[in-house]
Amino acid sequence: MSKFYIDSGKIKKIQECSISADYVFGINEMIYETVRLVDTQPLFLKQHLQNMRDTIDVLLMSCPSNFTYAEISKQISRLLNVNKVYKGGVCKIILYRKSSVFETYTSTELSYALFIQALEHATFSFNTKGIRLALHPSVLLQKPLLYSMYSAHMVVQHKSKQLLQTMGADAIAYFNESADVFHSSHGDVFYIKNKVVYCPSPEINTFRFPLSDFLLQNLSKIDMKYVEQTACTIDSFLQADEVFIVNPLYGVQWVVSCNETTYMCKFSRQIFTLLATVSE
Repeated sequence: MSKFYIDSGKIKKIQECSISADYVFGINEMIYETVRLVDTQPLFLKQHLQNMRDTIDVLLMSCPSNFTYAEISKQISRLLNVNKVYKGGVCKIILYRKSSVFETYTSTELSYALFIQALEHATFSFNTKGIRLALHPSVLLQKPLLYSMYSAHMVVQHKSKQLLQTMGADAIAYFNESADVFHSSHGDVFYIKNKVVYCPSPEINTFRFPLSDFLLQNLSKIDMKYVEQTACTIDSFLQADEVFIVNPLYGVQWVVSCNETTYMCKFSRQIFTLLATVSE
């Protein structure tokens, strides 16, 4: 368990942390990204930070002046050292501001915080047992389309946890206002049909992880192609040969079943091998 975190450039003890995890009803606001650390290197850090800046722009907030790639890289290194995390880990980057639920915001300025946690497995590993994905159209995320997770999304995340228990699944799909699958509680969703990978386009899945982009760009190395779609229906997943989810921490996660439909994992396993070449 990590003992320290960083709040706006200052190292503080975790037990002194005043950033609440419960942002559901607007008492606080936050934007966050989860970054995988391989050894001590944060993967795709520039892209994760850009996602956060793009989200800030949509929400008409102001980015902290010290929220730069150079500064965050330096602070991640400091935090790794004080927490003695030298192998695989995860860094959560948060931009936040506080306000009473009855208070009018007087500033759009945000602060940043960094948290680091060691992971049990230093490298990506393939999930040979598979995960179960539930397709339930009531799990709806409405506009505005953002690029990072935002505190308002936690209402849907809370509902997802309840449905997962009811449906006996590991992950649940997120739907947009057009009733199309675009993301999931576990990460980016993909399906394979006739050796072609299909996925929601960035137009409808603005959350898409940099790791997913990396895999798509390298599919040609294993003689596969991909198609980005602006409409991904439930039927397209249920009629697929394979389904997998890309999670920034665990990589390619093979889906063994969607509702009552089960899948093999031949091509998902091949796509997983591309993670061996991933770098910053």
